[in-house]
Amino acid sequence: MDRDTVQKIREKCDDYKHTVWALLAFADHSMWNFEDAKIYPNSRYSLGRRMVTIEGNTVTPDLAVQRSIQYGLVCEAKKDLPISREYWIKILDQLTKYNTIKEGWFASSQIDNYDVVFLTDISRSVDFGDFFEKSNRSWTHSTAIVGFEPTTETSDTFITLKKERGDLSDTALNESLRRVTKVPLSKIETTIGKVKFYDSEPPLVYTARIFWENICSAKISAETWSKDKKAHILELNIEEITEELQRFFGQLSEGTRDQEIPNKKWIKKVLDFFVIAGYAEKTDDDETFVVLWKEIRGDILERFSRLWLKLGQKRKKMREIEKTEQLGLF
Repeated sequence: MDRDTVQKIREKCDDYKHTVWALLAFADHSMWNFEDAKIYPNSRYSLGRRMVTIEGNTVTPDLAVQRSIQYGLVCEAKKDLPISREYWIKILDQLTKYNTIKEGWFASSQIDNYDVVFLTDISRSVDFGDFFEKSNRSWTHSTAIVGFEPTTETSDTFITLKKERGDLSDTALNESLRRVTKVPLSKIETTIGKVKFYDSEPPLVYTARIFWENICSAKISAETWSKDKKAHILELNIEEITEELQRFFGQLSEGTRDQEIPNKKWIKKVLDFFVIAGYAEKTDDDETFVVLWKEIRGDILERFSRLWLKLGQKRKKMREIEKTEQLGLF
């Protein structure tokens, strides 16, 4: 199997994980009261919140934060920016849309004082910041480019946030990001939780690993073990499993504006993958699967990545055979 391809999948999973960390770090920092050294009591955040522009269009920024009743922030995040500047223009177009949000906030559906932020890998933030300034676009609301970088140290993992271009209307928040701030992952997990998903769908193997390690492993017991199958037999309902993942590692919906993260479709894809790979079986009920769980030694992400690639090659080969057979009919 192509080791380079497996490595690329791993990198995509890391990019996703780091983007989640950056969004949560920014949310935590944006809700922080610097004078009292605690979270503002009325502050709120939501991933992929459904908001409405002046034109009546629905937009779903990766993050919406209400720091106070009168002030909020909307944020888009892209860790891996492609070289193509055409894609960068699309990001500016998206930020322009966020500059016209009319409603969708928390304490009050409509607030006039809010800022727009674009989060990207710190290695690309200067280049994108230059591109942002040279675009000469007019912004209705203060708009800023913030770079992020996760670093693991002896005591903790830290997410560095550094403003590269633009300004925020909140002076304290703007100055803290200008001078660079480092948010400990342990602090995020204490105040926000161990969130592992945001509103963008991750690589399938990323979700599969969390599902296998954190959800299935918690359900095994002496009663679930099968000598015949040499595995734990877990009958799982998609709806219930999705809700568990949302509660512990994502976001439950608290209203029509909140997205449920991860959603049911993502989990269905994972279970279908397990069926094809021999780790699960379908039942007569489309909503229920039987997972054949056993401990996987070694690197689970690599195991699932190799399986995914192998099955992909098998599907491609089957399509080629079917195509050849169809051509033979004529």
